[in-house]
This record gives sequence, structure tokens and C-alpha cells, in this order.
Amino acid sequence: MSTEYLSRAFASTRSILATVQPDQLDEPTPCVSWDVRELIEHFVATARWWASVIGADQDLLTGDAACEGPVAGYDTNIAVALEAFGSDGALDRTVQLPFGGCRGPWCRASLR
Repeated sequence: MSTEYLSRAFASTRSILATVQPDQLDEPTPCVSWDVRELIEHFVATARWWASVIGADQDLLTGDAACEGPVAGYDTNIAVALEAFGSDGALDRTVQLPFGGCRGPWCRASLR
């Protein structure tokens, strides 16, 4: 199954993360509740969580992306997410979420 659009969405976010410098991680964002580090963690955790939901190998999913460096942590988790969503039958599955069952295409679209 093609992950072209998902890959493009990840690449767009990655291009922004690549500009973040270590001394910017504690800076505020327009989201008053989050600083830059927390926002990066949100992006990385979202890719990791959806990969997990769709069936990725849990051993491949990493922890604190900001500590690894914004781009390195994101790269690790988007690679796992792309592999999970691109695997045979991934988009044919129905996964159980707290609010009910969802098909793979809906899960993939939620990442964009």
C-alpha cells in the first residue's frame, strides 16, 4: 500500500524540525501549554503511537526524541510508522481505539 502522502506529511514536519537548535528547546510556542521540546515530543509520540496502533514492532519505537535530537528521534519513529502503514494488510485492519474501531485508511489520514 502506498504511503506517499504520509511520507510527504512527515517530510514537511521534518523540514521544520531540522531548523530547531538545541538552545531553542525550552522556548515557548504559540501553544501556551507547550514549549518547543514538548511540541517535538508530541509530533514524535504521535508517529510512534499510530505505528503502534497499526501493528509496528514495539522494540523499534523509541523514547525521548528531544534528547536524541529533534530530527534523529523523528526519523526513527517516522520510519517505523511508514513501514507499519506500508505493510501488507495494514490498511485493511480495523484497530480498536478508545472511541471505537477504525480502519487503517482513517488512521493513516489522522497522521497528516
